[in-house]
Amino acid sequence: MTEKFSQNSIKSEILKLRSLLDLGKSSEATILLDAITKKNKESEIQFKYVMYLLDLEEKPLLWGYYHSHPAYEEGENDASLRTAIFKSLNNLDGATLENIKSVLLDYASNPDIFSIWRFALVGHIISIWAADTAAEIESELPTFDRLASSLIDDDWTNSIDLFMSITTLYEAKEDADFNEYSEYLKSLFYCGISSSIAYVENISEDGVRKWVWGIGANRDSENRFEEFGISNEAPWGCGEMMQEARRFAEEVLEENFEAPEGTDYQEDAYLDNYDWDILAQTLIDD
Repeated sequence: MTEKFSQNSIKSEILKLRSLLDLGKSSEATILLDAITKKNKESEIQFKYVMYLLDLEEKPLLWGYYHSHPAYEEGENDASLRTAIFKSLNNLDGATLENIKSVLLDYASNPDIFSIWRFALVGHIISIWAADTAAEIESELPTFDRLASSLIDDDWTNSIDLFMSITTLYEAKEDADFNEYSEYLKSLFYCGISSSIAYVENISEDGVRKWVWGIGANRDSENRFEEFGISNEAPWGCGEMMQEARRFAEEVLEENFEAPEGTDYQEDAYLDNYDWDILAQTLIDD
């Protein structure tokens, strides 16, 4: 059984992983990565059960538009994730709602980096619904941003280091799994941004800008080139993963990560021309 990251071991584990990569021991690095970032199948089963209770197990999580995006449409054609979860919650009885909360709390007692983004996404939307409807389950719902921050020892640079190490491993894989890499990307974004903003008295503007530029433009926030970013050389490319990461970021941070209205997103010009510092500053100010 795999142990979760602990606050006492995260830095040493990351350093060991980077050392193995520097020595060219990619097989050993892969084994270590699996050991320190994945639990057994328990978290996957837990999440499938939550989606089953919501009657959404057949739906992809990040379909549709974010609710404040210009292309978002309410009504019959509304395909937003928030609307789907709200509709399900409105039809559930108190016992089922308590069951969902129990599963979320159980996961929160032993979270992992590989899957925390999924629980955070659904848990965040459930929390919004519970507050809006004054539902009894609102009390004691887990606060996933604090959990994500603690997974990397409340240090956003650990999330960057781990992301770069994982990217190096996946670039070298002949049978790289697009979906698996995407899971890491979204979770590490969440961990990094959470540790940058989770504590009001200790906001890291550098951390926020680094991650916003990394997800928004696939480049380093200071140097504006791809020393920090998703590989463009792998056969599956970076566009799809960035799109998923942006959609996730929109939902949990409640800000629009998509191309500004009027920009030709098909040409990807906005990746270079949009000032992502504006978005970063919005998150910092909020």
